[in-house]
Amino acid sequence: MLTLSLVLALGALPTPAEVGFAVQLAEDEEIAEARAAARVRGGISLVGSNGLGFATNAFAVGGGLSADVGVTFADRYAIALRLTGTFFLLLSAALEFEFVLSERVLFGLGASWGVFGGLDAPGASWVGLPVRVTWAFWDRPREAIARSGFALFAEVTPGFGYANSRGLSNSSAPLGIPLTIVALVGIGYAWW
Repeated sequence: MLTLSLVLALGALPTPAEVGFAVQLAEDEEIAEARAAARVRGGISLVGSNGLGFATNAFAVGGGLSADVGVTFADRYAIALRLTGTFFLLLSAALEFEFVLSERVLFGLGASWGVFGGLDAPGASWVGLPVRVTWAFWDRPREAIARSGFALFAEVTPGFGYANSRGLSNSSAPLGIPLTIVALVGIGYAWW
C-alpha cells in the first residue's frame, strides 16, 4: 500500500518537460508585455539618392547619410523623424508613420520637406509624401524586445516644388509644372 501511495504521489509531480514548458510560457508573457510598451526607435543608413524638379530642371544625384529617431508602440507602429543629406546637396526632413508588416518588413508613409542644390536656387524647395519599405536581413530572436539589425530600404517621394519661388537670388521664377520626385535607396543599421 505504501508503494502504491508513493507511485501515485510521484506520478502527480510534473515532468521536466512540463516544467520547462511552463517556464517558457511565463517568459513569453513577460516578453510580450515588454514588446507592447513604447520604446525608442532609430537608425542610420548610407543612401543613394536621385531627385528631379520638373519645373526647374533641378537634378540632384549622389550618396550620403540618412538618420532617424522615433518611438515604437504596441510593437507594430512607429512614428519617426528622418533627416537625409547627400554630397550633391539633396537635403530633406520627413515625419513618417510606419507599421510592421512582418518580423522583417516595415512600411512607412509620411510628409517631407527638402531642397535641391541650395536655398538660393529658384524653385529648389519642395514638399512631398514619402513612401518607404524597409527589409531586415534577420528575424528578431525569440527573447529580444526590439527588432534590430542591418536592413535595406527603398523610398519614393512624389511632391511639389515651390515653382513660384525665386530663392535668394534676383533671377526670375521658374515656369512649368512644379512636380518633383525623389528616390532613395540605402543600407544601414536600425532598431524598432
